[in-house]
Amino acid sequence: MWAAISQLLSFAGNLADELIDTPEEKAAATQKILGALQVVDLKQLDINAIDAQSKHFWQYGWRPAIGWTCASAIFFQFFLSPLLSWLFVFGGWDIPPLPKFDDYLWELVAAMLGVAGLRSYDKMKKTTR
Repeated sequence: MWAAISQLLSFAGNLADELIDTPEEKAAATQKILGALQVVDLKQLDINAIDAQSKHFWQYGWRPAIGWTCASAIFFQFFLSPLLSWLFVFGGWDIPPLPKFDDYLWELVAAMLGVAGLRSYDKMKKTTR
């Protein structure tokens, strides 16, 4: 998402450089673009607030579900998988290598930690469960 916004701002900046001559006009055009992006952000906040007030678990429970999925994957990778590997080697059984998670898990966890901070803020303000 941030890449798309960055590309949009870059495109708008290049377009402004080609079409607008004075620095004041460029600054005004940039302000209009930033204002439009802010409106989009505010509308998304409104949608998030409505979503958080839902009575349906499938609507308000998706963030905790992703959080528990990430926690389970980390638990498997750093606790359960080494323990099982050790037990199988100790028991003398040959097993194929257990699956390992790649960097995509960490990207998801990092994103969830950011979302979790916003969720805590929502809970403090009592806009969500």
